[in-house]
Amino acid sequence: EPRSLGSLPPLRRAMTSFTVNAILEETSKRDKDYRYMATSDLLSELQKESFKPDTDGEKKICKAILKLLNDQSSDVQGLAVKCLPPLVRKVHDAQVDAIITELCKFVLEGKEEQRDICAIALKTVVVEMPSSMGGAAARQLVPRLVSGVLKDKLEVKLESMDILNDVLRRFGSLLKPELSAQCNDALFAQLASTRAATRKRAISCIAALSAALSDKLLSQLVGSIVERMKMPAVDLDLGRTYIQTLSAISRSGGYRLRRQLELVLA
Repeated sequence: EPRSLGSLPPLRRAMTSFTVNAILEETSKRDKDYRYMATSDLLSELQKESFKPDTDGEKKICKAILKLLNDQSSDVQGLAVKCLPPLVRKVHDAQVDAIITELCKFVLEGKEEQRDICAIALKTVVVEMPSSMGGAAARQLVPRLVSGVLKDKLEVKLESMDILNDVLRRFGSLLKPELSAQCNDALFAQLASTRAATRKRAISCIAALSAALSDKLLSQLVGSIVERMKMPAVDLDLGRTYIQTLSAISRSGGYRLRRQLELVLA
């Protein structure tokens, strides 16, 4: 649980709040050099072990960083991304939730330049957030990312699978069976895509998911792949994709795949 400013001595608490407010004010300046220096100062503050903002301070900082991620200057954006690792380790879960929600929205619905930087930022949050938040983050992120996987726009589809892969590798074991099944169905459908980039990412995500699937769901997945491989209409590319998927699942948890294949092929 993050320690609030209330636990700091009054003078130090006042100085910390004053420093943060002064920095945040600078991040809104019209001159990009001021915004860059202010973001750099904010990063320095966040990296201090002693820096523990109060709830109001947390909200202000999170709001400012989300705004800086969409700055016109790519240098400012890059610094804002660097602010995320120390930030998500210091603020309360509610603020991390708010950051995830906003970033996910930009990835799924934002303009191209917004989507690119916000996808990088969201991956950073997924990797750096406290493991205690994993269950809540997975419940919040996976349904949204699955909706992104199912979108027609290729860039959104690919970014969604990239982020989903990180979520599944870190928190896949915390998914409930219904959510795992929903995720599995969406990814399995992508294996038949005509685009190699889509198939490659789907295979990677399925491998990450398979490590966390129940024996029942893993059996269904492997069974579906084997059945599709047996179909006369399956062309060479699709057949190769199914073999690559089984190979990726095997690398993710070989002993389980062997057991499932024995059941399917029996």
